[in-house]
Amino acid sequence: MIHPSLRSPACLIVVCTISTACSFQVPDEDKVFSSGAGAQGTGGITGSAGSTATLMGGASANVGGYSASGGELGVGGLAGGSTTTGTAGDGAGGNSNNGGSAGAATTIPNTATGGVAGNVGFGGTPSSGGTSSAVTGGSVASGGTSEMLATGGTGTVAGATASGGASVAGGASSTGGTQTVIGSSGGAGNSENTGGEANSGGSPSTGGFTGTGVPTGGTESTGGTVSTGGVPATGGTADTGGVNATGGTGPAPKAILEYKFEDLAGTTATDSTSNHYDGSLTSVAWSASGRNGGGVNYSATDSSIAMPSGVLGDAHALTISSWVYLTTNSAENRLFYFGAGTDTYLTFALNDSSGGMSLRFQGASGTEKVLTTPTLLPLGFWKHVAVTVSTYGCSIYIDGKVVAQNGAIAVDPSLLGAGTTNLVGTSPTVGQSFHGLLDEFYIYDGVLPLSEIRQLAWPKSDYSMYHFEEGTGASTVDSSDRAINGTLMGGATWVTGPIGKGVNLSNTTIAPAQQFVDLADGIVANCATNLTLAGWFNLTTNSTDAPFLELAQDTTHFVNITTYTTPYSQPVISFGFVYGTQNRTVRQRPYDYWNNGIWTHVAAVRNGTSQTASLYRDGKLVVSGPLATATTLSSWGNTTLNAIGKSANDTIPGFNGSVDEVLISCRNYTDDEIKQLAYLPQ
Repeated sequence: MIHPSLRSPACLIVVCTISTACSFQVPDEDKVFSSGAGAQGTGGITGSAGSTATLMGGASANVGGYSASGGELGVGGLAGGSTTTGTAGDGAGGNSNNGGSAGAATTIPNTATGGVAGNVGFGGTPSSGGTSSAVTGGSVASGGTSEMLATGGTGTVAGATASGGASVAGGASSTGGTQTVIGSSGGAGNSENTGGEANSGGSPSTGGFTGTGVPTGGTESTGGTVSTGGVPATGGTADTGGVNATGGTGPAPKAILEYKFEDLAGTTATDSTSNHYDGSLTSVAWSASGRNGGGVNYSATDSSIAMPSGVLGDAHALTISSWVYLTTNSAENRLFYFGAGTDTYLTFALNDSSGGMSLRFQGASGTEKVLTTPTLLPLGFWKHVAVTVSTYGCSIYIDGKVVAQNGAIAVDPSLLGAGTTNLVGTSPTVGQSFHGLLDEFYIYDGVLPLSEIRQLAWPKSDYSMYHFEEGTGASTVDSSDRAINGTLMGGATWVTGPIGKGVNLSNTTIAPAQQFVDLADGIVANCATNLTLAGWFNLTTNSTDAPFLELAQDTTHFVNITTYTTPYSQPVISFGFVYGTQNRTVRQRPYDYWNNGIWTHVAAVRNGTSQTASLYRDGKLVVSGPLATATTLSSWGNTTLNAIGKSANDTIPGFNGSVDEVLISCRNYTDDEIKQLAYLPQ
């Protein structure tokens, strides 16, 4: 199968559970699972203590800087007179005082022993209105954590802007690898600050933090790479689904194993990575009807795919994902199992015997850690499942949407050891086999960014999805093959949503709507009698019948979700389906009214089989009623009046508030699927 890496945007689902309640706040999309540079640290002090400098000045009593214990350069002091010289361990290049002039450039002699102090984050701030000269650091002959001071920052000349110094070349790290290159923080033209490399099998270098912030005009610091067997770089905040390292995460997660299931014959599932972790099929049939090309069919009670021993290596974080198509979902139905025997394992159950899915981990010692979502997958539909595990928490994703998350569950997969029992679609315990189709089973050696999880979970034409992550301009994409894109009208603006970014629509009671999102034609052209509309909405003020979302052929053929005001001025929500003279509307009860100023998940489902219309708020069914007709939506033809925040009827005002994560599907979602869409970590 083809990896959908070029699609944009993308989604991934990761699952994790624990006995305690989840408490993850979903961050902005651009902070989610960052696999690039992490948050930069401050400082960068390295080296052993140097001796106090002896500085000889001229007219000024404040001369030079000083070398502190542990290696911090002084940041104060005015160099006056002619020259500044020093002995072993000298420091130079601190801030110059206002109005002063530095002496002529002088080279500090090489030190005989010991380490030169390492904090050179400030590069010689110029004097105000004066001039300053460069001080070239001496090289270290031996000992300590070494580094060579490059030319310091040149200051202002007659009030000119400081140009900034070159980066400091790092020496050998005392804790296992090449030391971080520490760059000057002031001025333009800084070299990029490259993180130190960890030695083979060891911990990463510990002194590789850059100066505060991104160097002006320079390149943002790059995190240190972690060698095989090394401990990942520490720090770094993430977003939904995990935490990445602070101060640079190093390389993005790479695929450990990829079963694309395109063999279509034999008893071997080929691993597409260079690791060649091919799987061995037992009672598993090939199917030409996978999610993307071929797939495998689990229909026997002993169906399984065995992966090689040690497939996880010494990974300290993982992302595991797959497309699944359930035909039955019996208790303890397993998607995967990694472990040594039955007491040391990492496993995921699609049905944990209590009406939910669960991710479970138990190391060689200690108690079982569990992350659970109290919802199940529907039968007879392709759904994407992904889980992420790390020492910073665990997450479960369905169709690229987080459905369970807990940062308190610390899981280190390397504690599983060699992992002699590794299975896809079952566990070592009899009667826990998967039943249905599987496709694209992938394992990555780290926590994937949300954007890449969404790519793996690409919906094709299953539904239209508007993530509103553009954050600029007047266009928003439908993240599906349907490509029914939207246009922000009337000056609609970008805001922070419950998941990443959203769109704000500012409308008064004047009709028609001034601001709305215009959706391209034909959004329900392929729908039969079933439909699901869902999204996050934050109502600022309410106007009667103002639509959250409306898909229409004209003013007598439409489906919508609207606000509604009762005679007691209590705003409620309404789901209406109108086909000529046939009209069916269900409304949330007035006593359970809408709260303005709060992000609320709203979903409406039309079930043509049961002839019902149902309305949900925050994942909970609030009202359901019979439909008068089973008229197909496709009979409306290529609907042209499709919008978020605007009615086809120009006498009705627009929605006044914000929207995010709008989904439109020609399928009636189950109650559990609606709950999954409405989940937000607290």
